[in-house]
Amino acid sequence: MEATRRSFNKDFSFALAADFKKHGAAAIEKVRKQQPAAYMKICALLVPREMQIEEAIAAIEAMLAARAGESD
Repeated sequence: MEATRRSFNKDFSFALAADFKKHGAAAIEKVRKQQPAAYMKICALLVPREMQIEEAIAAIEAMLAARAGESD
C-alpha cells in the first residue's frame, strides 16, 4: 500500500507541476482578480510565520492600492 501511495504522489506531483508550468500564471491572475479573498488566503499560507505583522499590513495595503488603481 505504501509503495502505491508513493507512486501516486510522485505521478500526481509531476502532473501538477506540468499543469502549473503551463497554466499557473494565468490561474493565479484569474484567482487574484475574481476571488481576491482566496488569493490573499493562499498568499498568507505561503508566508513564513516569522514575517512581521507590519510587513503583512503593508503588503495588503499595496495590493489594495494597486487594485484600486486598476478600477480607475
